[in-house]
Amino acid sequence: MAHSAPLLRVLAMAVLAGGAAGVDVKAQDGSITVTLGSTGVTTVTVGGTALGLTGGTTDLGEGTIPSPAACTRNGTPTLETPATVVQKWTCTVPDHQALISLTVSDAFVSDAGSVRVDTTVSQGAPAVPFTTAVFFNLSFGSGDFSETWTSWGKGCVQNNGAGNGMCFAGGKWSEPLTPEPLPATAERYRYGATGKAAKDSFTLPIATLLNPSADVGVSAALSPADPLLEVGLAM
Repeated sequence: MAHSAPLLRVLAMAVLAGGAAGVDVKAQDGSITVTLGSTGVTTVTVGGTALGLTGGTTDLGEGTIPSPAACTRNGTPTLETPATVVQKWTCTVPDHQALISLTVSDAFVSDAGSVRVDTTVSQGAPAVPFTTAVFFNLSFGSGDFSETWTSWGKGCVQNNGAGNGMCFAGGKWSEPLTPEPLPATAERYRYGATGKAAKDSFTLPIATLLNPSADVGVSAALSPADPLLEVGLAM
């Protein structure tokens, strides 16, 4: 990639996240600072440049993503010490005709070259098995970023320079590390391909937003050490 983007790394079950007014969490090398409010991330600062990134707490299946258990927020989130955003949820489990109570905690932790987000989902009574979507939304203002990158499968594979091999999206071979302009409408990618002709896949759980004119960028990533059973990306 042409730009080196400081990392906002997400562990456990989510993808980035949020907290309360005036609370800063900095990477140990000072490359990135995440400012939190009770509703989530309020600002991300990279190299002295404040980026218009907001949102960020872990969300559960609310209907925007198909989910066996439908969940709704119970009250408003709170910011707890140290730098942890806590949100109560209520989920309907059709198989058991039950309402369950969940607590989602996003803890922001200073790491070597990133701000890590450790997410914990704890279940109250009744203790019944259930499945729901877990996702993370990160928003930014118009003009804050102009390019994006992920480990997408696009273009064709070269066979030792002898011409095009397997084609994923048609056309000529394309440089996989080159960012692309932000799409006018959200593009969706699957973690892993459904077949050899799939063109909507990505192979590493990372997404990068870039502002070349300001020479800044930020990446969000899931930990490969976590079980990533079914992951999607929309950007």
